[in-house]
Amino acid sequence: MQSQSVENNQDYSVLTNQLLASFFEHNIKPENCAFWWRDLSSEFLFWTDEVFTLFGYSAKDHNPSLTLELSKIDVTDKSRVINAYRAGIQGEGFEISYYINATEQPVEIVNQAKVIVLNGNKYLAGYLSRKDKLDLTPAKAGVKSTLQDNKLLVNVIENIREPIIGSNIHGKILFVNKAAEVCFQYSKEELLGKPIDVLMPSELAHKHADYIQKYLMTGQSNLINQERELSAVKKNGDKFTMRLSISAVEDSIQAADDEIAFIALIHDMTQAELAESLLKRTSKLDALGHMAGGIAHDFNNILNIVSGHLEILQIQQAENPSILKRVNAGLKGIERGKQLTTRLSRLSRLDKQDAEPCNLTLIVQDIQDLLSESVHKSVNLSFNLEPKLHWVNIDPSHFVDTLINLCINASDAMPDGGELDVSCFNVTHQDSNNTEIPKGSYACLKVTDNGAGMAEEVKQRVFEPFFTTKDKSKGTGLGLSMAYNFVRNNQGFMQVESEVGKGTSFSILFPIIENNLASPAETKLVKPKAPASYQALKGKKVLVVDDELPILHLLKEFLTMYGLDVSTAASGKEGLDIALVSEFDLILSDLVIPGEIDGADFIEALLTEKSNSAVIFMSGFTDSRLDNRPLLKNIPVITKPFKKKELLTQMQNVLL
Repeated sequence: MQSQSVENNQDYSVLTNQLLASFFEHNIKPENCAFWWRDLSSEFLFWTDEVFTLFGYSAKDHNPSLTLELSKIDVTDKSRVINAYRAGIQGEGFEISYYINATEQPVEIVNQAKVIVLNGNKYLAGYLSRKDKLDLTPAKAGVKSTLQDNKLLVNVIENIREPIIGSNIHGKILFVNKAAEVCFQYSKEELLGKPIDVLMPSELAHKHADYIQKYLMTGQSNLINQERELSAVKKNGDKFTMRLSISAVEDSIQAADDEIAFIALIHDMTQAELAESLLKRTSKLDALGHMAGGIAHDFNNILNIVSGHLEILQIQQAENPSILKRVNAGLKGIERGKQLTTRLSRLSRLDKQDAEPCNLTLIVQDIQDLLSESVHKSVNLSFNLEPKLHWVNIDPSHFVDTLINLCINASDAMPDGGELDVSCFNVTHQDSNNTEIPKGSYACLKVTDNGAGMAEEVKQRVFEPFFTTKDKSKGTGLGLSMAYNFVRNNQGFMQVESEVGKGTSFSILFPIIENNLASPAETKLVKPKAPASYQALKGKKVLVVDDELPILHLLKEFLTMYGLDVSTAASGKEGLDIALVSEFDLILSDLVIPGEIDGADFIEALLTEKSNSAVIFMSGFTDSRLDNRPLLKNIPVITKPFKKKELLTQMQNVLL
């Protein structure tokens, strides 16, 4: 994540002032405003000097970061703060209070943030303030009055995004802000004058009178000045978890019946619980993705060694049909292994590098025959495709795999036949309460069947890796988890609706792009056709860098057979040392190299010193290490395991 430096503060003053103006709109900006913002596309984070001061840091000695902030936050609040920022990064604002340890005594602060769109870019902007500067109790100012008497304070509390309820000494509701109306789905008129226990489930409501009586008699209560999670009830009877903090107004025991004695600050935990559930699901898929990526990398290296020796044997035994027959059979097996590792790679973050502007309607039209062949003959497959569908930026080959998988699953759910519909349409999402899907315009693929449907417990686990309801001979439980991972890595969202006996519907939403401003991404995967002769490569000096010694020796033997002058290095550091003091026509480097300098670091350092160096990357798994590296963006990548003549062709393309 990028962050500001002292020298760059002035460069962002104009943007900061624009965001400040948009954040406070028609309200008066506080003096010495502790203001921060984050660019949601680049993740650049900016703090004003007041934020550094609030957290007890020097702007000259530190760069802003969430880690820096978390180091000052009380340990009991850290998880809530992380969840709030995670929701904010997904496109939703938040308001949260927490304690920081920036001085000798813990200080409670309020962090209010919202998403601002400015000049076509999205920013998450926020304002930090000490909570002890927000006095919610007029009695503390020595004024014996209700909240309604203080218009300015009422206006502030009315518009706070957290629900606030004020009650008298007997628990009768005297004040409700707008957020409380939304949270509990009551109007203010419906709540004023009602006992506050109407917002509690029955198992808690009958205890409320006892709590108040104890407080009146002793001045003590387990609820006052404590924060805890409890169940609450909306008007429609739905229960939800809330985090409740109750404060007693000074001299509340002597308060009159028309005066506020207690103030309740409420935080609806629904979205936090949803975010936590999504985080657990994402963490499982991330863990599996990293594991699968590592397996794919190691297995591709093994396949590369085997295929290399087979290809050398193919050359040496060109006149022996019996040997060639066995070699060719072995090479076919290598191709099957390569297909397997490709599927494993799709569980990782490899998808992003192959994204390009696509139209889902056009893709589906191209594969209608293939989809028809993928489902049972007894299934009636229909298509409803929006002809003016907006374009999206995704990997089309992975999208096709995902769609085929969804159709096959739907077909399997209808063994006796049924209806299967594939639809593409534009949709605008406007639900601000949905943590998973931000507001915006999307292109949607929807696959709907009228098959057996899923029980709720199955639906909750449907995207988990290795979870399947099929026989072991018919499914691995990876298809939907791979689809979910692909969609997520392309900034999309995947949802499922299902009812037992009625069928299932999967929806995939991708954010739209302006296709007239985008051009198809250039592929980095190398699939050349080998020419008949490679005489032009003879005598060229090549440096091969790979941590796998068998691959290193194999490539040296193979390239030497074609007359190249080959040097080798078994690490990124060794390769850099050699390349800086010697001249080579071409550097052939593995991308994923263990050690302090991997393949990307090695080439980046080399190009800084020798900008005209010719380079080809080899890799069995690229993850995201080429992202945000402009020096490396045009370097071709040949994917392991590769046919050695494919390598020769790519070398010839780069050198000639």
